[in-house]
This record gives sequence, C-alpha cells and structure tokens, in this order.
Amino acid sequence: MVPSLQGGHQAAQAPMGSALAMQYYTHGLTLDSRHPHLYTNLGSLLKDLGYLAEAVRMYEQAVKYNETFDVALANLGNAIKDMGRVQDSIQWYLKAVRASPNFVEAVCGLANAMAGVCDWRARDGLYTEIAVRWRGAALANDDVAKQIFHVMSRGRRPTAHEYAGKLRQMIGYASALSPRETDGVDKRRGWMNRVVEIVDQQLSDGRAWARSLLLTEPTDGVGIARPTAALIWFLDGLCRLLPQATLAPASPLTRFLHSALTLVREVSDFGAEALPANTARSWTYLARQVRNEGGWAMRLVERAMIVLQRQWYWDVQQRKSSALDALTNPHNSVYQRPALPTGMVAPLVPTVLPFHTFTYPLDAREIRLISHRNAMRLSFTTLGGSAPWLPAHLYAPPPPPSPHIRIGYVSSDFNNHPLSHLMQSVFGMHDRSRFRVYCYATTPSDGTVHRQKIEAEADVFLNCAAWSTQRIVEQIAHDKIHVLVNLNGYTKGA
Repeated sequence: MVPSLQGGHQAAQAPMGSALAMQYYTHGLTLDSRHPHLYTNLGSLLKDLGYLAEAVRMYEQAVKYNETFDVALANLGNAIKDMGRVQDSIQWYLKAVRASPNFVEAVCGLANAMAGVCDWRARDGLYTEIAVRWRGAALANDDVAKQIFHVMSRGRRPTAHEYAGKLRQMIGYASALSPRETDGVDKRRGWMNRVVEIVDQQLSDGRAWARSLLLTEPTDGVGIARPTAALIWFLDGLCRLLPQATLAPASPLTRFLHSALTLVREVSDFGAEALPANTARSWTYLARQVRNEGGWAMRLVERAMIVLQRQWYWDVQQRKSSALDALTNPHNSVYQRPALPTGMVAPLVPTVLPFHTFTYPLDAREIRLISHRNAMRLSFTTLGGSAPWLPAHLYAPPPPPSPHIRIGYVSSDFNNHPLSHLMQSVFGMHDRSRFRVYCYATTPSDGTVHRQKIEAEADVFLNCAAWSTQRIVEQIAHDKIHVLVNLNGYTKGA
C-alpha cells in the first residue's frame, strides 16, 4: 500500500522510481507543509526530471522555513544557475557558505558562479587582492604598491626570490586595504585555492578506497602481503563463470583467472609460513597487480562480462541448446553476471567534475585522478555496485545484423546545446541500407530546431526524460543495439 495524492491509500500497480518518490514527498508535505527537507528532496527530484522552475519553487520553500539550511541554499543556487541566471545564483551560494563554510558543494558552486560572471573578488586570494587594488595606491605614490605592480604588470607571479623578499609587505598591504576575510574565506587563500584544497583532501581520502579488501599487509611491515578470503571467493566466482572447457576458444582472461586462483589457494595454504622460492616469486608478481585492489577487481569484472557475453553469442551461433534456451529463460542459465568482491563500497568522487577541471588551478596529476575516480564510480555503478535492479544474469547479446547494424546514441544534450549544434546532421547521414539509428534522450524537449531535426532524422527517437535508469537500460537491450554511443562523457546529466 502506498499513499495516494488524492488521500487515503491505493494498492496494485503502484508507481515505481521517480513517480513513487514524487508521491511520497507530496504526501509528506500534506502531513507537514513546513518541512524543509521534504521540499529540498522534492526539488532535487523535479530538477533531475528537467523541471527547473518547479524545482526552484521547492527550494525557495525549503529556505523559507529554514534560512540556514545549507543543502537547500546550495541546491537553489545550482538550479538558478542552470536556468542561466548565474549572477542571481551567487547570493544563494554565499548564504550556503556562510551557513556552512566547509560545505564543499557550496564552495565549488560559488567559485564557478563568480568565475562565470567574471567576478574576481577573493577568487585567487592575495594576488587578486593586490592586482585589484594596486592602481589607487600607486597613484598615491605608494612605493610598496609600485614594486608589486612592477612584478604583476609583467603578467606573472613573483619569483621565489621576489616572493621571499616582499612577502611581509604584500600581506600587510592587502590586509590594510580590506578586511582579512570575505564571506568567511581568507583572502590569502581565495575561493579557487579553497576548492583546490578541498579536492586535494578528497583525492587523498580516496586513496584508501578498497584497501585491505583483497590483500592483507604484513603486520610488521616486512615481508609480502597475503591473500584474503575475499580474493579467493572473488577469483573462484569468476572461474566458475568462465570454465576453461568451452566451445569457444579459451580467452587469455580465462587462462589468467584459473592460474591466479591456483596460485592464490597455494599461498593461502601456507598461512604465515615462508613460501617456497618459486611460489613467492609468482605471488609477488601477482600481488603487485592487485595492489590497486578496487580498480583491479573492477577491471576483471568488466573483462569477464565481455568474455562471457561473447561466449553466449558464440554458443548461440553454434546452436548450443542451453544458449538458445537462455535467450528466453536467462535466470537459470550459465550466463550469470560476475559479482564484485564482497564488502566493496562505492569509491569517493571529488566535487569538481572532470569537464570543469580546466577552470581551476589544478595540475595534470590532479586532473587525471579526478577523471579516474569518476570513471571508477561509474564502473562501480554499472557493474552492479549501486544498481540493485540489475538482473543476476547478463543481458542477452544482440543477434547478428540482418541486414542493419543498430546504433544507439544516448545523451542529455539533444537540445539547444553545443553537442546538438555540432552533431544535429550526423544522425541523418548514416547509410540507411546498412544502419538503423536509435536516439535515447534523457532530458525533455526544449522545442528548438536542434531537437526537432534530430527527432526527424533518427529512425527511432525515444524521450526517456521521465524514465528510470533501469527502464532505459532494458529498452536498449530490448532494441538489440549492436553499437551504443555515450554522447555525454563526464559532463552534467551523464
């Protein structure tokens, strides 16, 4: 039984996913019309569905009843910024930061919004403050300001020698002209530096993800790591799904998994005893590969899924009866979905998205790690770590093209967006004698000519804006897509 928007309760055919959440939030507000968390959650749901104006109204109600609710304030800023009102969003980010100075999403949102309207106040800390204020002091014949301007007018920061010699003067100069802090941020650090500090801490915290899940480090710091029971269980599960005796040629992955399982069991049997020289050498080599435990495990699962689905395809082409039966009854087949190691949780993701890294003073290593962590999080989700609705079996492989190759394009940007500006003609340019084009739009239509052109020229265009991820995935499997293209990458809406 679920609450009904009309009052009372209703049974059977209850809504699922977003529709069910909408019903519960709405019903909750009939019980308490001043609950800020309900308004915030409802606003986030509406925003995810593409209803920005309605989301803004919900967030406004949330902050009306709790003026210091940092999450609602930041979400309101995000929604207003997404509507193109970047300048208007800044006030809400500032209120969120004042309410919670260490709230990561608010700090990053504020830095992005201020950069979007070229508002450099407190952006880069000390250097920006000096650059903004040098002129008036220089005109007043301030010798310190002239020295500083001499450095900054050459378009660079001071050298180590210049910095060491003028540091006290520069700090005193900036402090004398304005308050030490602006909206809670030290001007010696600035918004951008504050964001970089947050990201660095998040990257550092993320290094511990999945550590000690598959390997046990020696307690005395000497010797080599030993396999855990989770590693044995993990490899044994993959080997059961990928037996060495099959109709298809054994893949390199299959051979590796079986040899690795044999070695891990041998090492485990020795317990704390010293390993024989050959075993120790082989195990040391394997343990180095497992060192990045979570990433290593996910790569194996991804490759195992590909090999197993290829095996299914091969078996169907060979008319193997069990493979043919699995097409209609996959639940009891051998083509089950490989499982991640027991106890693995979702990896932490930095607040700054990969696509936004170019707007921050981040180095190449930080940018690579941000992209890597996002990729890991997406892989974890798609492999079943955060998608309990995924079936225990693999999705059936599509049949061979007869005669068309089905190409699917998934995007949240089939609207007035740079992607559509660049690709709106591509979908109609496929050779229709060889290809059939499917487009899956995850956002509502904005009614522009870009959307209309793509809708008209795709063979199949589906508006999936109100669909759950599960329904979209199942539709793609049902459409028997041969080649699926993600047009989002690590951008908003992906």
